[in-house]
Amino acid sequence: MLCGITDLFAQTLKPYHYSSAQAFHVYGPVKTMTISSGDILRFDINGEIVDEDLKPAKLIWFEEGVHYISPYPYDNFLIITFPEPNVREEKADTESTAAKYERKYEFDADGRIIRRDDKRYVWHEISEYFYCGGEKQPFRVKIEQSTDAGTARIVVYYTYKGFDDYGNWTIRNVNATWKYQVTYSDDEVPPPFLEQDPVSFEQTAVYEYHSK
Repeated sequence: MLCGITDLFAQTLKPYHYSSAQAFHVYGPVKTMTISSGDILRFDINGEIVDEDLKPAKLIWFEEGVHYISPYPYDNFLIITFPEPNVREEKADTESTAAKYERKYEFDADGRIIRRDDKRYVWHEISEYFYCGGEKQPFRVKIEQSTDAGTARIVVYYTYKGFDDYGNWTIRNVNATWKYQVTYSDDEVPPPFLEQDPVSFEQTAVYEYHSK
């Protein structure tokens, strides 16, 4: 059984191996996740993100992987493949340069995401996730974001204060520190990373689940 997922739901994940829900640290047959920040994530029964009007994502099978209608702009096809047992890759099938992106997720043996590599146009983000023992939710995330304007390094710490029956967090404290370095040319001395003011706040999340 995959970490934190019921036997029935784990069966529906095949041949996906790892779903986009797991990439967001969401477990069980979740239908919607509403966060106090205003973000709303919607998933189909396979744990894949669906479009905003709650219609199921259109599924088309191909030998090389699984294609979904992307919930992102430009109405792209999302190509999902599993090149390694613990790796999920996503690619937008589009001719638009601005809409193209690639994501690579790596999971541990318990089905928890440990690394995400996200490339989109001139933007690149790498996130690494750290856990305490067998806990499902990360206590620390290290993020490096790079654009043509510069590079930001962010460290986020989570303190969890509540969970539901599936192990999804319902309330947590977020504490983040970050620093920023502006872009420089090859013939320039690299400028220092400038420390920014830390950020602290509380988040809550409410979940709706698909019927079993």
